[in-house]
Amino acid sequence: MNGTILQQKANAYYQTRSREALEAAAEACLPLCAAIARRFSGRGADEEDLKQVAAMACMKALSTYSPEHGALFSTYAAQSAAGAVRNHLRDHGGLVRTPRSLYEQYALLTRARSQLTQSLHREPTVSELSEKLGWDRQKTIDTLLSRDARETVSFDHQTDDDAPSLLDTLGSADKNLSAFEQNEDLRSVLSSLSEHEQNLLKLRYFDNLSQRAVAQHLGITQMQVSRIERRVLSSLKERLVL
Repeated sequence: MNGTILQQKANAYYQTRSREALEAAAEACLPLCAAIARRFSGRGADEEDLKQVAAMACMKALSTYSPEHGALFSTYAAQSAAGAVRNHLRDHGGLVRTPRSLYEQYALLTRARSQLTQSLHREPTVSELSEKLGWDRQKTIDTLLSRDARETVSFDHQTDDDAPSLLDTLGSADKNLSAFEQNEDLRSVLSSLSEHEQNLLKLRYFDNLSQRAVAQHLGITQMQVSRIERRVLSSLKERLVL
């Protein structure tokens, strides 16, 4: 419903370019700005500041949006706002100090991810990364989510004297590497699901179980699994801001 209202307000401003329509559209953007700020909170910047950054990006998006291009305004604005917030966090990343051990963990994870991507010819799952590193799943997830909260590590950084630098581990260009940041955003959105929904998706997509196997594991019917899966995936598709 909120997405429909936002689209209507954006279309109204596109058609009239009036101050009243702009103010109405900007107000309709506020829930989206708040959601993006929450998603990036806890990474070294005040959540209210992130809301302001997202709101400014949405205002700019309103001035450049055209419904004739076929894209929903919510998608267009979310991309702009999320990008602006990422840039804000990157520019202010020097204010956040993290332990050296976290830098080293991320360097190890980056190397493992690159090696698995090249050997599997796709982006590795959390389970595959955990198995490669000998870590539990939570440690792997926490290290992945630390990326925006840490200072930038130089590509010349080495985890020990004999190890190759990060630059040496990147390998050749691979189209799957661009999916890494989207995967992090997806994990953030997944955290908003109920425990039951998260468990169902984990069994289906991390453990690669069939719907029948998931149904047996959860004590429900295969039809219920299919129905919940369709509903959750549809909801995620609407809410994911990439």
